[in-house]
Amino acid sequence: MSRLQLKWLGMVVLIGMSLMFLYPSINWYALDPAERDQLEASRLRPKWLLNLGLDLKGGTHLLMEVEVDKLPPKMTPSEAVSQAIEIIRTRVDQFGVAEPLVARQGDRWIVVQLPGITNSAAAKELVGKTALLDFRMVDESEPARKAISLISELGKAPFKEGKLIPEAAKLLPPGTTLLPGREDSLYIVKAEASMTGAALETARVESGGDYGMPVVAFRFRPEAATAFANLTAANVGKNMAIVLDNIVFSAPVIKGRISGGSGIIEGNFQMEDARNLAIVLRAGSLPAPVRIIEERTVGPSLGEDSIRSGLTACIAGISLIFIFFAVHYTTFGLIANAALVLNLLMLLGLMAYFGSTLTLPGIAGISLNVAMAVDANILILERIREELKKGKSLRMSIDAGYDLSASAILDSNLTVLAASVLLFQFGTGPIKGFAVTLTLGNLISMFTATVGTRLMSQTWLAGGAAAWSPRELFKTPEIDWIGKRSLFFGVSGLLLAASLAAVAFKGFNYGIDFTGGTLVEVTYASPRTLADFRSLVAKAGYPEAEVQSFSGTSAFGVKIKGAEAMDAGAIEAFLAKLQAAGPENALRVDRKEFVGPTVGRHLKRQAATAIILAILAIVVYVAFRFANPLWGAAGVAALVHDVVATAGLFAFTQKEVDLVIVAAFLTIAGYSINDTIVIFDRMRERLRHSRREPLGAVINAGINETLSRTLMTNANVFAVVLVLYLFGGKVIHDFALAMVFGSLVGTYSTVAIAAPLIYESGRRKKTA
Repeated sequence: MSRLQLKWLGMVVLIGMSLMFLYPSINWYALDPAERDQLEASRLRPKWLLNLGLDLKGGTHLLMEVEVDKLPPKMTPSEAVSQAIEIIRTRVDQFGVAEPLVARQGDRWIVVQLPGITNSAAAKELVGKTALLDFRMVDESEPARKAISLISELGKAPFKEGKLIPEAAKLLPPGTTLLPGREDSLYIVKAEASMTGAALETARVESGGDYGMPVVAFRFRPEAATAFANLTAANVGKNMAIVLDNIVFSAPVIKGRISGGSGIIEGNFQMEDARNLAIVLRAGSLPAPVRIIEERTVGPSLGEDSIRSGLTACIAGISLIFIFFAVHYTTFGLIANAALVLNLLMLLGLMAYFGSTLTLPGIAGISLNVAMAVDANILILERIREELKKGKSLRMSIDAGYDLSASAILDSNLTVLAASVLLFQFGTGPIKGFAVTLTLGNLISMFTATVGTRLMSQTWLAGGAAAWSPRELFKTPEIDWIGKRSLFFGVSGLLLAASLAAVAFKGFNYGIDFTGGTLVEVTYASPRTLADFRSLVAKAGYPEAEVQSFSGTSAFGVKIKGAEAMDAGAIEAFLAKLQAAGPENALRVDRKEFVGPTVGRHLKRQAATAIILAILAIVVYVAFRFANPLWGAAGVAALVHDVVATAGLFAFTQKEVDLVIVAAFLTIAGYSINDTIVIFDRMRERLRHSRREPLGAVINAGINETLSRTLMTNANVFAVVLVLYLFGGKVIHDFALAMVFGSLVGTYSTVAIAAPLIYESGRRKKTA
């Protein structure tokens, strides 16, 4: 076989593997949703499956903090978190959730993601219950009965924040404690538990309670069964309290010795409650209580809307790119389009192989990755066009075009790759999905743009092609960029001054990711006005809440930031009040989010760290590659210019800044330096060939010779993000706005700021 045939064999193998990895996902999502749910319940999911994130499929995200101050003696926080993760994972597995995520985050946090589970109350009850089961003898002495009577006469609740108030505690007989029952009853029980549930062997749901209500039957392990039998034999005729998490579920009379170590827990359970309790008891007790510090729930309807709008925007944006290539570059444009299709196929195939989760920002990342692949293709094709103008043959021009553009493609892609890796390291939730698609797509685009298109070009040449006549939008200009640098610096100075003033005087409108708070989005069955909805929110107890309407429909959002926000438990009560305030119009819950203040501060630190480290990484890499710290500083100055200008836009308009917007800022930085490096690479090339040429002439030539590539690439990026902004849906609307503005400012800074700064620095250095 010839070398060309061997290369095609390798390419066919890669395409075949990508299709093989992707086929299970295509087949899976073609099934009826009910059939998918049935297969998921039976644990019959395919091996390679591209998972949908919570923002697309719907589901619940919980971030829990282990209360380490309540740990048993001799247990370290790290051990407690590890044990809690295993217990929660066991509970979730038995609950039947498909593809859950249970993982450590930080020193004492646990993140739990439950795709498809939108009943967050049930999810929290399942994973957050400490399940401290014990058995205590009820004190039925005369002093105990008298204490119960006196406590009832206090006229106040005997418990405050889960603790017994001092007035009630001093009335109890020595060696006893007071515990609440499930139905406002009170029990005085022995302070020390006679037995605990640590030795339970199993727990299951059975019928047999009052009126056939479900009960939870339990059985101790053999070594504990004897102790349970001895305990019941010694207390025949007395009441034994079955206590779960310091609540008495039942207190049956012991009618005789219970051998075999079995018993039941009654409590007027619904079947789902009994099932969840049995799961918790089988999985074991958490080593310490956990509290919900962040909760995000997305309803399936909102997820379906997000998929529809996101895919529509992506298809429209990518189609514009395909049309541009086919019209402008003719044959080579079709080759580039084939490479873009291969890029998408390999990206989705790899994501399916690794079981990656596709989120809505991830879809945006795919769309932007296509725009990034466009950059490499345009760079190569413009180089080929330049070589043809010099009079070289088509074969020589193609070889030279690929060789001369290789360093610029490598450098520009690696800088974006550095930013995306940092996004993955410091991002959370949807941002990680964005970073995964951007990272994988970046690596794949370098392969398809250089290896894939070159293979197709060589095949075209081998078929007898001898000529190619590319269209030229405009001839290489002769603009004196250096001579106009004072004007550019003045315009940028005004832009930055306005941006910094907006940040200083108006500040950022931080989202609940950074401030902590609550967000609830609902949709009513029938139309309702914003004023009417605001009145309902006030009646539900939150007159100062921020209320907004989405597109003038019956969909509304309620947002409360900071210390006044509802916690995870209060959200359910608020929704119940909201429905009760307008019972004639049923509401659907589309989204619920709660972020505690601790999490908000943590996320803000993470965002700042990601930005600082991304900028430092870019400075070091550019300075190393171009062997001059001034070049690295100039490139970073341009990207800082773009990020500050975009940040100023958000401060001026008071658009919310959250984790997704931070992702947009970092993406703008990556694309800004990407453009700048292409110009730097051309400047470096000219300096190698003519060291006597004045620096100003080198810079002007570098900008002018790459200007057509700069404008075409950024026009494609702008078209994609503009389509995302117009049609991508409200979830990524602000993200797309940042990218639209950032692409415009980035195009300007690439040609008017970065390279002229190098000239200005060099001139001042010579003067000094």
